[in-house]
Amino acid sequence: MVQTVFILGLAIVLGYVTLLIADKYKISQVLILMLFGFLIGPILGVVNMGDGSVMREVYPFMATIALVILLFDGGLSFNIFNVFKTITKSTIYTFAVFILTVLFSLSLILLWGLDWLQALILGAALGGTSSAIVIAMIEKTSASDDTKSLLKIESVITDSLVIIIVFILIAASKTAQMSVGGVVNMLFGTFSISIVLGALSAIAWNFVLQNVIKKELDYMLTIGALFILYPVIEALGGNGGLAVFIFGLTFGNQKNIPSTFLSVARHEVEAKIKGFQEEVTFFTRTFFFVYIGMLFPLESLNLGVIGISVFLVGVCLLARFICTTFLLNNNGEEKYEKDLIITMLPRGLATAVVIGLLIENSVEIKDLEIIAFLVIFLTNFIATVSIYMYQRRPKLDKLIDEAEGEVEKEEMEKAEAGEVHQEKTVEHVHKKKK
Repeated sequence: MVQTVFILGLAIVLGYVTLLIADKYKISQVLILMLFGFLIGPILGVVNMGDGSVMREVYPFMATIALVILLFDGGLSFNIFNVFKTITKSTIYTFAVFILTVLFSLSLILLWGLDWLQALILGAALGGTSSAIVIAMIEKTSASDDTKSLLKIESVITDSLVIIIVFILIAASKTAQMSVGGVVNMLFGTFSISIVLGALSAIAWNFVLQNVIKKELDYMLTIGALFILYPVIEALGGNGGLAVFIFGLTFGNQKNIPSTFLSVARHEVEAKIKGFQEEVTFFTRTFFFVYIGMLFPLESLNLGVIGISVFLVGVCLLARFICTTFLLNNNGEEKYEKDLIITMLPRGLATAVVIGLLIENSVEIKDLEIIAFLVIFLTNFIATVSIYMYQRRPKLDKLIDEAEGEVEKEEMEKAEAGEVHQEKTVEHVHKKKK
């Protein structure tokens, strides 16, 4: 126990150091934290993460806690008018990428010997980006507000999509019955419940804070309310993660709503609450990334698994490339934004949660856990490199332009020198003739 506490403290210090590195060199802290977890878990065995260990047993609980806190933080950081401006485009893009990824995953029927339902389940489990990671990574970049909103909204929606679709497919695997109409109705009902109740809960909670509760404990009580909201929404047939995000979005944008609307609940989020949220989010994000690294099942690693994992990452990239090319209007900063959107594909929390869910429901897919964690690692590596290159590209372009300018200048000087030489030669010839 003392050793675990020491590791936790070390992870927090490392999280702060990686945050400084990220700010200075414009690279993500995610990969460093995952590699640290990988080192102290599977490599050195400092922390026991084997079957039956305490750290592995509390995995579903820790994932849910992280999901609630990070989605609330993601909602708080959004400007509601930017969200409305890009929500239609983001939603279409999100569903298109997710559907294409799942459909392309059907090729595993031939490549990996899975049946069609197993291939769909694996494709759905790996089909969405992680809001916990995307929000952390994209916020530090110089990307446009539209691109940030697109990627954030996509990650939040796919967090819900991954969990919902995998639930549906698990049910289908048990009943052998699945209709398109039933899937659509379930999705519509789940999203409606989550969005409506999430927004109404935030409005009601603001009213309670304004009129009933003393302000000193605003933040802790708000976190308590979120921990109550999540399971209640799940019990009502909605998605708790989406409801928490909508709660944060509404809660953090009360001041942006005209006074003629919702005036009864106009309790503006204080700087104190956002300050606490920043601290708690830092701790949660740091611990989660280290935890994911510790869970990596190294003993199951082989060339076949690596090959399938790389193939699945390629499938994810292909789906994003097709949808980005044909669905998004890449005007203005397309030179930089398009590549960033395509490669911003880190998998994480939702994937890790549903893998545990599949194991819990005895859904057998060959090498499921190791493939999932390899895809999580590889997609995070790609996203990290992508952000690093994205942040450096303007500098590189400037250097290239300067180099091209120097070359042009030298060529002009040579040309001018050549013309002078030619004029002198002609003058010399004329003199000889005379």
